[in-house]
Amino acid sequence: MGRKRNKKIKFHSNKFWIYFLTIIIALIIFTFYSDENSLHFSYYDIENTISNTLTITSKPSPIDTDGNTITMYFFDVGQADCILVSTSGNNMLIDAGNNADGKLIVNYLKNSLGINNIDYLIGTHNHEDHIGGLDDIIKDLNVKNLYMPFVSITSTKTYEDVENEAFKKHLEIKNPNIGDTFSLGNAQITVMNVDNNEPTNKNESSIVLQLQFGDQTYLFTGDTEIINENSRQWNDIDVLKVAHHGSTTSSCEKFLNQIKPETAIISVGPNNSYDLPKNTILKRLQNIGATIYRTDKSRNYFTYK
Repeated sequence: MGRKRNKKIKFHSNKFWIYFLTIIIALIIFTFYSDENSLHFSYYDIENTISNTLTITSKPSPIDTDGNTITMYFFDVGQADCILVSTSGNNMLIDAGNNADGKLIVNYLKNSLGINNIDYLIGTHNHEDHIGGLDDIIKDLNVKNLYMPFVSITSTKTYEDVENEAFKKHLEIKNPNIGDTFSLGNAQITVMNVDNNEPTNKNESSIVLQLQFGDQTYLFTGDTEIINENSRQWNDIDVLKVAHHGSTTSSCEKFLNQIKPETAIISVGPNNSYDLPKNTILKRLQNIGATIYRTDKSRNYFTYK
């Protein structure tokens, strides 16, 4: 009888540990899945162009449709870029993260923001961390204009996915030139840099956009490099999307001293293998008096008035 009792107890003990380990594994999988399949974001809600006060709020304001407000979402897509600019019911999406981010971005735009139309879709340059999700955007949303630097027939699989979806939607891939302008509601946008000659370093082909809204100026830089920064004169600006995730290949002192941004936003992944943003860049931004925000650190809502 003693042996049977011991055997029975041993059986229950094994069963307990099986249940326990199953629960632990399930919790780990759930936590990982939830984190990988959620889209965090930060954004600036520019309510007017009179004062220059940056405040942190707990809730986003609704997207404005009367033209007096411009709303900018800087999505946390890890070591990648994705920025939404909305004003007067018009929308511009600059980049769309990596391949795995596309459906998450689409879901958030449609279900959380009620956005089904993209007036301007910008793929700053042919790297996956910028154009990876563009094919999903084109497939699932109504895109009116698609801008990308010129890419020849020898392209990446990621670019080909974008090209194929654009072909299915009869959407022309437009190659902008420096000096081109277009409007997004009351915002005026100018192409400040692009290289359609397919440089070996794809970062150098980055589309750089300057956006003017009232008396406020914003600069979206993609992964543009120092060679591009030194290629022209730049205007004094208010808000800078820091180039190349805060790498030392960009944001040289001469360039930053020209533009003198009051606010700098860095799109960067937490604990990334590149150790970005570099301390050198952070110090340069601090030295010119810029307030720095990072998508790996700041997941609050920011209101820029």
